[in-house]
Amino acid sequence: MVNFKKLHFLQDQHLRRLWEEASPESAVIQKEYFLDPIDAATRRVIDSQSDSSPVPREKIGEAVAQIQQPDQATRQSYIKTILSDVRFTGVGQEEDFLGKYEYFFWAVPKAVLAEEFAKHGFEQIEFLADKAARVSDVLQRVRERLGEISEEAWSSVLSDDVLHAVVAKELEHRVRSDAEGSTQAGWKILRWALLGSGPGSTIWKTATALGREEILRRLDSAVVVANEIVASQEKGEAGIVELEAVV
Repeated sequence: MVNFKKLHFLQDQHLRRLWEEASPESAVIQKEYFLDPIDAATRRVIDSQSDSSPVPREKIGEAVAQIQQPDQATRQSYIKTILSDVRFTGVGQEEDFLGKYEYFFWAVPKAVLAEEFAKHGFEQIEFLADKAARVSDVLQRVRERLGEISEEAWSSVLSDDVLHAVVAKELEHRVRSDAEGSTQAGWKILRWALLGSGPGSTIWKTATALGREEILRRLDSAVVVANEIVASQEKGEAGIVELEAVV
């Protein structure tokens, strides 16, 4: 007897094996069942009007440079990088895929950042008493340290260990541990800044895929949002501050 609940899992595993195989045949399958559908879906979003976009236009900002390239091979090379770490279940699911991982393809609007900031209670995060700082201050220093890495060295130098070394002082050492002694709140701040708290690869793989310019731009945007929210709260204004989308 077939357990239909397992069919989705089995399909996913089968497609993943096809994706990971290194052969001319698998390359054809990868292009037909993975790269072409997602590439076409991103084109539909970019070319569509607001009322017909597969991904709600209010949820996304400007498309990242990698998917705005006129050369299909360049666009699909980027898509392949993203697919190496996230789940895609094949043809017919490309719009769901974009809806889940939209911020690998489009900038995070400021309004979304503001909403997620409040949802995750980042204004409640406690910093060490002897190293007082606001979220925006911490992110600004992270941005400055990452900005010291050159464009040429970005992909070759950046790794999990290097990123930890670069940002740990600001994200982990400055954030008070929670009840379990974890400092994950600090890394949640960085995921908020880069992906609007959305799902995806590990932070260093995200940073490598999106590239230096896009990462620094997103950190700049997050710093502005955090500052505006705090300023609004300090003035005693109720609710989430209204912010325009990143364009």
